[in-house]
Amino acid sequence: MDRSLSKHQWCAIIFLMRGEAKVWLEQAEENFKTAQAMWKAHRYGFTCFCCQQTLEVILKAAFIAAGKDYPKIHSLAKLFQDSELPKGDVNLEILKEISKHYFQVRYPDLLRGKYNRALAYETLEKTRRIYSWIKNQIIKK
Repeated sequence: MDRSLSKHQWCAIIFLMRGEAKVWLEQAEENFKTAQAMWKAHRYGFTCFCCQQTLEVILKAAFIAAGKDYPKIHSLAKLFQDSELPKGDVNLEILKEISKHYFQVRYPDLLRGKYNRALAYETLEKTRRIYSWIKNQIIKK
């Protein structure tokens, strides 16, 4: 079987990937808006959870925009490391820290006394910076 594709076929694939990446970018934006709404509602655990989801979705959008399959994982640091995004501009320790919110919010025994206004605000601001940077990297392509 011939696996080569014509220029027209490649253009069609790229068009579809960009459309799919757009869907993922829109979902990341929705997740970030939800994080902001949870902050305003004083739902600090869910603020942090939605921040994690925002970054997970936009990192997976970066894979799609690059024409790659994204790994089915939740580790933000691993997603970033495996992506084609420029390295050095994002602190992996911050990504590891935000990744923890995927699990901690969902398990009451891990949640006790953890989430407060200060932690949620800090997480929201770190997410805002990273999210904006990744979004700009995707849009540049």
